[in-house]
Formats: sequence, C-alpha cells, structure tokens
Amino acid sequence: MRKSPASLTLRAPTLYDPSQVAISIAHTPDPRVPYRVRYLSCTGLLSICFLSLGCTGKTEQPPEIKSLQTLATMYGRYRSAHRGTAPPDEASLKKFISGLSPTEQTGLGIDPANLDKMFTSPRDGQPFVVVYKSPGAVIAYEQVGKNGKHLVAYPEGKVEEVDETRFKELVPGAK
Repeated sequence: MRKSPASLTLRAPTLYDPSQVAISIAHTPDPRVPYRVRYLSCTGLLSICFLSLGCTGKTEQPPEIKSLQTLATMYGRYRSAHRGTAPPDEASLKKFISGLSPTEQTGLGIDPANLDKMFTSPRDGQPFVVVYKSPGAVIAYEQVGKNGKHLVAYPEGKVEEVDETRFKELVPGAK
C-alpha cells in the first residue's frame, strides 16, 4: 500500500487534542532544490530588504538646528561634568567648551576660534537665549525666530520648532 505525502507529515496523538495536531506540509523543503540555493536566495532577499529599508547613511541636519543642538549637547555635558549643576553663565559654558580637546570640538562641529557662532541663531541673527542656573522645560531658545516659530532646546538635547502659542507655554517669561 502506497502512502500519500500528506499522510507522511500528519501526526496525531493517541488522545485527540486539536492543539497537538501538526501539519507540516508547508514547511517540508522541496528535495529537488539544493540547500545552498535556498540559503543563497533567502540571504539575497534579506539583503535587498535591509538595503531598501533605509541604510542610506546620515542625513545632515539644517545648520540652525545643528547649531542649537550642539549648544544643548554642550549644556548637558557641562551638567554631567558638574554633578547635575547647570552652568552659572555664558562665560562658564564657553570655558568648559574651550577645555575640550580639539578632536572633540571638531567632531561636534565646534569652531574653537568662533564660539560666538554656536551661541547665535542663523535664522534670526540673534544670540540664543540660554537659561543658566535653574533651567526649566527649555534650556535654550531663539529670541525672535522665523515666520512666527521658534527653535527650542530641551534638557535631553532635543531641538524642536514650535509655534508662538506653544512657545509661550514652554517659556512663559519670554518676550
């Protein structure tokens, strides 16, 4: 008596329990296709999927966001180096940044010869307002902004563009 392929892959327990019945017809490899061919085709498909999902490299941030984010990063590094204490003033923060190695400064995109550039918004040409001593929800922001929107920097280093209503919520004492 000849058995059908389905009867070879069907296993039934002695007591009927539907959760224990396993049909593995779909998982049975085709013996006509060598293992190496299946392996290489699956690997190739996975590679194509990963490449198409966005391994395109770093996207460069706009200079106005990068400038404020670098300032926020330096603010956070100052706090870390001083046991959570915020910088008391701009001179202290600039001194801390100047104390970094040239390699660190270059890696962060800081021009050691022109630290004032990092403290100035490229969008409105005004110095960023940095909240020294006791920061709140925002540690730095644009004074004027652009088109009714301001860039704000949060203590964790995130930079966001907010409208005037949200800006007043985040920075109630701002002009």
